Amino acid sequence: KQDAEGPPEAGIDAAREQPEAPRRALGSEFFDRLQQGSAARLEKLRQKQEVRLQEEVGALKPPLLNAKSRKIASRTCTQPLADRSAEFLRAREQNRERAMVEKQERELRGLTHNPEITPKASCLERSPDDRFRWDEKRREQLQERQTRQLSKLQQECTFQPQLCPSSGHDAQSVVGRLLREDAAA
Repeated sequence: KQDAEGPPEAGIDAAREQPEAPRRALGSEFFDRLQQGSAARLEKLRQKQEVRLQEEVGALKPPLLNAKSRKIASRTCTQPLADRSAEFLRAREQNRERAMVEKQERELRGLTHNPEITPKASCLERSPDDRFRWDEKRREQLQERQTRQLSKLQQECTFQPQLCPSSGHDAQSVVGRLLREDAAA
């Protein structure tokens, strides 16, 4: 059959070259009516949803606020964050400056430009020897403290080697030797 009609590609090319004639399929009116009914139902459903939505919007009332809620709402900032942060930084800087000024004023009020000492201190006479004696006393206290620390360390050290007398070394604790070397340096 293909030989009589020609190759299949030739039939396709011939069909492409012919202009299409308007076709009217059987039963197209039936399908049109079905689509119209479906479109009408969808339109009615959409309209009902719009009406319901408008009723809900109309039924919404603004919330009733009590006095405390109104007070809180009035304090709430409605400015953008950048503006609020700039104002916050400015207010913080002003508070810092005000605190510094107040601190300086308090310090100035405390200054009388007339120092006072206790009566006992005013009757004492100080000399350079007093300073020397104080320094000597401080050094003695420091030496006593170091001695106490050394004795405490020696009590904690349980190992104390006994050296041979022929080696020529004294039998002395390592801690004591290190402290003496440190004091000498």
